[in-house]
Amino acid sequence: MSKPQGFYTPSRRQFLVAGISLGTTMLASACSSEAPASPPPAATSAPVASTPAPAPAKASSQSTAVPATPVAQANASQSSLKGTLSWWGPVHHPLVDTAAGFQKHNPDVKLDWQHPTDWKTKFKATLASGTNVPDLMWMEAFEIQDLGSKDVLLDLTERIKPIKDQFSPGKLAETFLVKKQQYVAMPGDTGLVGLWYRPDVLAKAGLKDFTPDLAFDPDFLNYAGEIHQKAGASAFFFPSAGYAQPFEIFLAQLGGSITSSDGSQVTVDDDKGVAAMNLVKSLWQTKANLDTTFQSPDYWGAIKAGKLASDFMPAWMRGFIETEVKTAADGAGQWRLMPLPTLKNGESRTAQIGGASLISTKFTKVPDLVWSFMQYSLGSMEGCTIAGNWGIIPAYLPYLGSSAFTDIKSPLFGDFQFAKVWAQLAKELSPKYARTAVFGEADTEITNDIMPILQGKTTVVEGMHTMADKIRQANQRYQS
Repeated sequence: MSKPQGFYTPSRRQFLVAGISLGTTMLASACSSEAPASPPPAATSAPVASTPAPAPAKASSQSTAVPATPVAQANASQSSLKGTLSWWGPVHHPLVDTAAGFQKHNPDVKLDWQHPTDWKTKFKATLASGTNVPDLMWMEAFEIQDLGSKDVLLDLTERIKPIKDQFSPGKLAETFLVKKQQYVAMPGDTGLVGLWYRPDVLAKAGLKDFTPDLAFDPDFLNYAGEIHQKAGASAFFFPSAGYAQPFEIFLAQLGGSITSSDGSQVTVDDDKGVAAMNLVKSLWQTKANLDTTFQSPDYWGAIKAGKLASDFMPAWMRGFIETEVKTAADGAGQWRLMPLPTLKNGESRTAQIGGASLISTKFTKVPDLVWSFMQYSLGSMEGCTIAGNWGIIPAYLPYLGSSAFTDIKSPLFGDFQFAKVWAQLAKELSPKYARTAVFGEADTEITNDIMPILQGKTTVVEGMHTMADKIRQANQRYQS
């Protein structure tokens, strides 16, 4: 997710925020450029203790691992898998919960789950030597693209191709390396964005509830002004120090991208980029923004006091808000969710902010064990139900279409079936929005350079070109 000014990570749910400077989504669709599909290979390497060596382990003809199985069969009651599987990451994370479920089916597998405070920095340091590398890591899309270009990630292509239609296309696309024609990650959290809002706050301003066909211009812009003037509340979060997320959301909705899908070209200042920035400027001009530090005491105070009537927020915000909003007086039970307002020439009513995926490296000695865990956690009904109940939205479509997901309840939403909205939006997440290796730096540049544009100190076109040139310079470091 994008890192707003003053961003910090609450201890309860750190899953997407640890080590993130990002702003978020995706590689272009791989569907038209993949190699011909072939069946997944049978397991050939025996699971052993995961003490990674400087090079991938050679295959053994004496395998005790079960072959890779279709996703639908991932919930076997017990398996013959043996060995040790390691993962580094936050203490509070969906993979901590899915690990417990996985071990019930695989009692002979030892799970070495470690939580160093500097887990991501430590992981990148191990890659230099190829020793003590964990078998599994939770990585953002742009980090996956960067590491994948360096040939250090486990190639999952033949594992994923036969089941790729079971995942949200937009999320699947960001696990694909266009230049190498490889899948190098198991699709993880979709990080979907929708319009969160409080009908009770709208009513206090004398405003009707949002309708399903809500257009950004003029409908939402008019609402924003009315919310600000009549309710003394804000219609969206946007700190005056600069904020990249609204631009990135609009750009994704328009079918644009910061870079081309292979990362070779910076496209942020093309026609769609300029159009997205003009939308942000019109939003800013309503003066209905909540100007504070993200997830600060003032931020939570505004939410609990009903001073944030609506916002463009990702799905994972539910866990954070639930931690703060406990009573009806704070707004518990009052929140609602709908697709983002429609945009003229828009292609989607959602976008992606944050949303990491699960990777392994070429140094793992237990690739079949790695795949079995990936399949269980993010490609089976049982594993996805555990991860979904934790608070993320897995990209596995059979789960998203099931009552196990759509019937999820939250004290924030009361009886409102918010998960049905996410299930709908997962299908239309654009695969065109590319979070390539430069994305983290691009997000920072957008945050730093957006305010002069919004304040009229430079024109949108000139400001976008200046911003893009800085991103192009940064992008050169990622070209091989």
